[in-house]
Amino acid sequence: MPPRIDVTLLRKRLRAGGALRMLDRLGPAELAQALTELPPAELRIALDQLAGDRNRLTQTIQQVPDELLDELLEALADPQLAKLLG
Repeated sequence: MPPRIDVTLLRKRLRAGGALRMLDRLGPAELAQALTELPPAELRIALDQLAGDRNRLTQTIQQVPDELLDELLEALADPQLAKLLG
């Protein structure tokens, strides 16, 4: 299922620092789909914004296709990854 938001608009908002509301409107599956369409730099920004809600981030990561999981986990900062795994 494609995300309910425009990924191009999400990318612009991520670069401008105002994407959290857009991200909050997505369920885990939709959010995972949107994250897989972001380039690495913007993926890191999105993950930084999502890191405050470990439960939601965990649910989202569970929805990421296996072949893209390594890329997503590499984009997480070490403290975020430690918090997620802890």
